[in-house]
Order: sequence, then C-alpha cells, then structure tokens
Amino acid sequence: MKNAAATKEGKNQNGVSVKGARRSTAPATKGIRAAASKRSLATLRREEEQCRLLFETNPTPMWVFDVETLQFLAVNEAAVSQYGYSREEFLSRTERDLRPPEDVEKMERTVHVTAAQGHAGVSPHCRKGRLVA
Repeated sequence: MKNAAATKEGKNQNGVSVKGARRSTAPATKGIRAAASKRSLATLRREEEQCRLLFETNPTPMWVFDVETLQFLAVNEAAVSQYGYSREEFLSRTERDLRPPEDVEKMERTVHVTAAQGHAGVSPHCRKGRLVA
C-alpha cells in the first residue's frame, strides 16, 4: 500500500489532486496516533480518579449541583457528616433546601450569574435542624 501523503505539486502518489493540509495516512502514523490516544485516555482516567478521591475524602463539605434545577448530583462524606443528612437525603434535595427561606431568591440569582465564574462566595446554610452562618 502506498503512502497517500500529498506532494508539493498538490497530488498524492496516485496522481489524484489533493487540496488542503498535508496529512499522512500511512499505517505507522495511524498506529502512533492510536498509541498517543490510549496514553491520553489513561492519563484522563488517572486524573479523573484523583479528582474523585480529592472530592470524596476532602474534610470540607462539598457538593455538585445542577445549575438549572439546583438538584444535588453528588455530595462528599464531610457534607453528609457535618450537615446531618444521609447521602440519599442530600441527593433528594436541592440547593434551595440548604438555605434560609429569606436567602433562596438571592442564591438563585447568584448561581445563574456566577455559574461560569466559579466560586460565588460564602452564604448561610441550613444543616439538618439548624442554621449555620
């Protein structure tokens, strides 16, 4: 099988006109790309596991919620132990349930404005049975 890389004249080795970027489709190149892709995938998996462990074992209460619905998607063990809700109870609630009623509207505005910016600041939360400022 011939290498189908474009030549300077704009034709491949089979004499077919080629437009655009020069790119080799040689089997060796495909193998190199596949190996690099596998390494990248392994690196991504390793980094994902590191992030998951950092989240799960962090002593600071942490959670992930849907920005549109405010539904909790994940909570770490510190949140479970410090807020008094079981993991199942947390996941059946929304971010609204952790706020004093008078702060819910402000929290909703803040979430939508700062969703793309990251950290939105500190605000009061309601732990099971009590308010924490």
